[in-house]
Amino acid sequence: MKKTTAGLLPYIADALALIVLGCILLIRSDPAPEEVCRWIGIALILPGVVKAAAFLFRKNRSSRNAIDLIVGLIQIACGAACIAKPDAIAGFFPIIAACLLGYGAIVLFAQASAVIDHDDNVFKLSLALGMLCLTPTVLVLIRPGCLQDLAVPAAGVSMTAEGIFLLFAILKARKADSE
Repeated sequence: MKKTTAGLLPYIADALALIVLGCILLIRSDPAPEEVCRWIGIALILPGVVKAAAFLFRKNRSSRNAIDLIVGLIQIACGAACIAKPDAIAGFFPIIAACLLGYGAIVLFAQASAVIDHDDNVFKLSLALGMLCLTPTVLVLIRPGCLQDLAVPAAGVSMTAEGIFLLFAILKARKADSE
C-alpha cells in the first residue's frame, strides 16, 4: 500500500498544482499576463520537483520510471523560464496554455489506460475529458489567436477539471489495486 502511494505522489502533485492554478485563473478575472506566467511557473516547478525527487529516491529505477525524471526536469526548466522572464513568455500565453492543456490531456489518457480494466465509467469520463482538453490545444496550435480572449478562463476551467478528475482517477486506481 505504501509503495503504491509513493508511486502516485508525482501524479497527486500534478493534480493539486492543476487545481490550485485553475482556481487562481478563475478567481482572478483579468490577471496581468506576467502574473499568469509566474503562477504557471510555480505550478510547473512544484510537481516537477516532486517527479524528479520521486525518481531519485526510488529504489527501483527502471527506464519507465526515468520518464518521471525527464518530465520533472522539463517542468522545472519551463517553470523557471516562466518565472525568470514572464514578460517575454506572456506573449506566448495561448500557446503555453495549449501545451498545458495538451499535457493534461496526455495525463488523462494515461489515467484512462490505467483504469480500463477496473472501471468502465472512469475510463469513458477520462477519455471524454482528455478530448475536451485536447480540442482547445489543437485549435490554439493551428490558429494561435483564435482563443485569445478565452485563454485564461478556459485554461482555468480545464485545469481545475483535469486536476479534480486526476485525483479521482488516482483514488479509483489505488482502490482497485488494494482489492
